[in-house]
Parts: sequence; C-alpha cells; structure tokens
Amino acid sequence: MKQWSCSGACVALLMSSCWSTVSSYAWEHAKVAEQAWWVPQDAPMELYAVGNEVYAKGYKGRARGCYKGVPFFIAGMGNGHSFVSPVQEGAEVVYVPLWHTEEAAALQAEAAGEREVTITLDAPRYATEQLPPNARKLNVAGHCLNPDYAITVNEDDFCCGTNLPLPTDAHKYYAYPIGAVLFVAVDVPLTLAASAVGVGVCVVALPHNLYHACVQQGGETPSAVQPNEKTSAK
Repeated sequence: MKQWSCSGACVALLMSSCWSTVSSYAWEHAKVAEQAWWVPQDAPMELYAVGNEVYAKGYKGRARGCYKGVPFFIAGMGNGHSFVSPVQEGAEVVYVPLWHTEEAAALQAEAAGEREVTITLDAPRYATEQLPPNARKLNVAGHCLNPDYAITVNEDDFCCGTNLPLPTDAHKYYAYPIGAVLFVAVDVPLTLAASAVGVGVCVVALPHNLYHACVQQGGETPSAVQPNEKTSAK
C-alpha cells in the first residue's frame, strides 16, 4: 500500500504539469522561409574534395514550417519542436563546406577504403553554388549524425538556423483557423484532463500518506530490554 501511495504521488506530480501542443502542427505550417539551405537526409551525402577541403552536396530554396515529435509534454519533458521542411521543387544545387574535423574524417575514411563516414553538421559554414574544375567526388558517402541540423534558414549556421522567427504567407488563412480548432478541441481538453487526473490522485494519495504515517508512528512501541546478566542463586 505504501508503494501505491508513493507511485500515486509521482503520477500526480507529473500529470499536474502536462500540456498538449497538437495545434502547433497546423500553426507552424503558416510559416515560410524564402531562403533555406539543406543537406538531404533521404539518401547518403555526396562528398566532394578540393585539395584538403571537403564539401557536401546540398540545396538552396524555400522551406515550409512544420512541427516534429510528440506534441505532449510531461513535467516539461517532451521532444516536440518547431521545424522547417525543405521544398525540393525549384531548389538550386549548392555545396556546403564541412568543418575541419569532418573534412579530415571524410578523407581518412576514403583512404581506409570505407564506404560511409559520419558527418556532424554543427558549425558555421558558407555554401557555394559551384565547385572549381579540380573538384573530385569522394568514394565515401556521408551519413549525418544530427539530421535535425541538416537544414538551416541562416546560411552561416547549421546548428541553430531553424530557430529564427519566420514570416507567414497565404497558408495562414487555413492553418490558423485549423490550429485554433485543434487548440480548443484537443489541447485544452487534454491539458485540463491531465491536470484533473493529477489533482484527483493528490486528493486520494495525500490523505492516505498522512494516515499511513500517523498510524505507523502511533503504533511504535519501545523495544523490550533483555537482561544480559545472569542472576546468582542465593
């Protein structure tokens, strides 16, 4: 019973700080980036070398706002977040220079005869639209370790470039009404229901814990002292 009470208290604590963000799936779709740079994640990266410099084949074009992950947060923990999704139609090819450590890793992987190398896109870089004539395609393909950072709306930073404020376009005329409906019909009820469950568990678990503690304390008796000396016969 004590274990149930502790579990109930934990559930109450977690449920009382839950909230839902399902409406973000619609609201984020109203945002647009007219210029975005990305490395595609549906296929291995094409890598090109110019001397000791290594570039990944990427694209430049428009990107549409979106929401990724589970839109439900428990005690502030959750993996849902705003994002941008590239629009491949009309995109231009660009070549994204890798950071020095990634360049070395790619060249070493090719020299070792490996077919794939892990690439982390987490440092400032500037894309170029054309490589020099002496560029050569590496025999090793790149695998992005952090795909959420494979697109940016800030050309010189692949790490935080999707967190910038974005303008909206005509999509807001349907995205915002749908988002409002989802907020009222889904987010508010789910958040209130989670809070109600948390309060309900508190109402049951807290008195039970107090009662259990009082009964346990009141039932304690001092331990009997056992004589440890033998009495001598008269």
